[in-house]
Amino acid sequence: MESGYAFASERDLQARLETLDFLQDDAADAVYFRREVPVGKVIPDLVCIRFNRLPELNIRNSRWSFRHAYLLWLLRRRNRLTLLSLARLTYDRQDKVELLVKDLLHSGTIVQLPTGSFALSRQFASLQAEVIAVEAKLDRWNEALQQARKYQRFADRVFVAMDYERIKTKRVPIPEFIQSGVGLLGVSKTCTRFLNRGRRYRSASPEWEYLVSSTLTNNRQALWVRR
Repeated sequence: MESGYAFASERDLQARLETLDFLQDDAADAVYFRREVPVGKVIPDLVCIRFNRLPELNIRNSRWSFRHAYLLWLLRRRNRLTLLSLARLTYDRQDKVELLVKDLLHSGTIVQLPTGSFALSRQFASLQAEVIAVEAKLDRWNEALQQARKYQRFADRVFVAMDYERIKTKRVPIPEFIQSGVGLLGVSKTCTRFLNRGRRYRSASPEWEYLVSSTLTNNRQALWVRR
């Protein structure tokens, strides 16, 4: 390790981040962390899900998938939809969509209305959660920034985390992070420092829905760590 630097590898930096609730100044009822989460074609080094109030839902379905989350996203956007409309919007056969809908009904995330249409359950519709994606790099700030910008599709906030001492020695251009809306977090062995807090978005995407709902599934303990 170079003299004065806190981390010898990006793995060390990631491990340190996983032990931190680096947004502890923001009130949250529950916080979940997971390292190297595949989201489409990208893999953030760390994803953090923060709930203002953790819903009393436990999705006991080992088959829970992105397809389930996609239906939830459609219903959050459209308020209520028939089975036929769901099948049309997903370009899938109605019988296959019906199986997914049955899973969602059983999980308590959706309800069937007297009209026969489906809608999000009151509890799931009022869910307040924030998805935070982090790209961790020792000093390659430009590569980290370009990667982090891709996470803005599904995350409410995005950060690049770097060894704090390297930020100083590499003269990282903080204005570029500010312009991109990406936060910059300096990490040491003892503390974290926000050089830029980034911009808050209200993400609305199927990926956001999948990440949030996956913390409520019965296999979440194998994937997510609660702080």
